[in-house]
Amino acid sequence: QALSAAVRSILNNSGFAAKLGAAGRHRIEEVFSAEGCLAWAHATAEKLDEVMGDSSILPTALVSKLARQNVTVALSGDGSDELFAGYDPFRALKSARVYRALAHGPVNRAIRSIAERLPVSHVNMSLDFKVKRMLRGMSFPSRCWLPAWMGPLDPGEIGALFGCKVDPEELYAEAITAWNHPSAKTDVDRTIQFYVRLYLQDDILLYVAQGLKLPPSRVYGVATFYHFFTFAPNGAHTCVVCMGTACYIKGAPQLLAAVQHDLGIKAGQTTEDGKVSLLTARCLGSCGLAPAVVYDHDVAGKVAPAGLRERLQKWAKP
Repeated sequence: QALSAAVRSILNNSGFAAKLGAAGRHRIEEVFSAEGCLAWAHATAEKLDEVMGDSSILPTALVSKLARQNVTVALSGDGSDELFAGYDPFRALKSARVYRALAHGPVNRAIRSIAERLPVSHVNMSLDFKVKRMLRGMSFPSRCWLPAWMGPLDPGEIGALFGCKVDPEELYAEAITAWNHPSAKTDVDRTIQFYVRLYLQDDILLYVAQGLKLPPSRVYGVATFYHFFTFAPNGAHTCVVCMGTACYIKGAPQLLAAVQHDLGIKAGQTTEDGKVSLLTARCLGSCGLAPAVVYDHDVAGKVAPAGLRERLQKWAKP
């Protein structure tokens, strides 16, 4: 009981809220009971349009419920990091090109050996972590940078773990295919392809679950948190319909229904001929363009069903 009380006191932010109120700031306070949270959990789950493994859903829903009493609409930008180059690897691309021109082969190996001696920091995205990951990628061609930077182990370490030689080109084959997509003209475009087109195979997720001794549902829960990961390869073209609040109000459900009717598929599926994949996004961060649709990673605004059907017809042609 004493430990439970101590934990509750640590998690209780009412004291800090009271200090803000005393400082003259406008303050609204509501205390949620455990029973109230459980009841609200059912209501929140009914509003989800896909499986989610995000533990912050309920607290966010509770805050949004309270905020709605004083705020007309609150929009978020889920998916913006993938679409608008917000991840750290995007920021590393230019430096990687410069470094590759100045240091490669034996020089890079020497620098990497020195960098491995840097003290390990446990701060999120610390300097030593960035340096070590950056240099790891520099050991491979540019088409392998993304998986080398983001993977927990490089091909050499994976080979040592399993007692066999690992070919980077084979290990990173699908990431390389995404990097080399014909629509990508710059390194930023190629990196976007990596995030948007890479998919997670069932057998890989099951293998991860077995290795971590976790239920597959836990692994799938983490994977589904990242909205732009898919579980099957995308088609030659992708149509992403934004279902954010602004787009929803302006007619996104009608757009989605039109696509599903014309293509004969549902959101998250690909046509049998492999030409078109239909996806949805919770928000594209382009609310002024509502309703918005992404055609092969090009954002189109104020889309009408007729224009959407015209684009799909062009894609369907041989």
